[in-house]
Amino acid sequence: MFTTPNRGANGSAGAPTWSFDSDSNLGAYRVGADIYGIATGGVERLRVDNNVVTLRNTTSLVPQVTETSGYSLGTSSLRFWDAFARIWYANDGNNSVPTHTFASNTVSGMYLFATNELGFTTNSQERMLVGSYGIKIHTGLNILPRASSSSDLGENGTPLAFRDIYLINSPTVSSDPRLKKYISHNLGFDPRAFMQELGSIKFKRRPGKRWHLGWSATDVKTAMDAVGFEWGAYVEGKYKSLRPIELMPVLWEAEKETISEVANLRTKLKDMEARVARLESQLQEAA
Repeated sequence: MFTTPNRGANGSAGAPTWSFDSDSNLGAYRVGADIYGIATGGVERLRVDNNVVTLRNTTSLVPQVTETSGYSLGTSSLRFWDAFARIWYANDGNNSVPTHTFASNTVSGMYLFATNELGFTTNSQERMLVGSYGIKIHTGLNILPRASSSSDLGENGTPLAFRDIYLINSPTVSSDPRLKKYISHNLGFDPRAFMQELGSIKFKRRPGKRWHLGWSATDVKTAMDAVGFEWGAYVEGKYKSLRPIELMPVLWEAEKETISEVANLRTKLKDMEARVARLESQLQEAA
């Protein structure tokens, strides 16, 4: 037992102040003012000062046995404020015990589902998988915006757009009249005049690909200008866009007008046929 402070020279990594007869370059020494150093093999490995504990000249901090529950960084009540690392190694985990989780919610987090495939879980239930194929949403789940009418898929005015959307059912669009203002059943322009102005086009995205049919956004805008009315079917931006569904009412009203005209013509034709029949009957009687 020491009854007075056991003081020694400052020492160094190669010759620590406190070392061992059989291993003289293993031990502790004074690095500088209020800086404590620990060396192995004559090389500084650990440095302790007033603010931080620093690993030096070593590649890893590892437990004695891999993947056991007895080794942790921090505890449920004593936690590190920040952790900075280039690579974190951990066990694979699963949806019930995710690898990366939270002190207040240990059944939610991220884990390795399979090779090159991440799994995300909440309440111990697999919710989403991310792999080289893209993103898979668990059966029965919905993708919801944080607030209604507040988010987009893709970005207008940039080439960041989804290529295709594959559906089993037709898309459902909110059309409750309570969500619409200033409703009028008069389009305010001649729909058939618009159709006369707008020509359809065929096009290819790239050489060697299949043909597509549709409209040019520029042509739609030109037709709108011709009839003196612009609406949401045309979307301005760096890359001009269309909402084709908003062209459907124009086609609908034009078709209704055509059907009405055809019905009137049929009525007139029947009247003319009746008049011709009467004339023929009168000629036969006169003969």
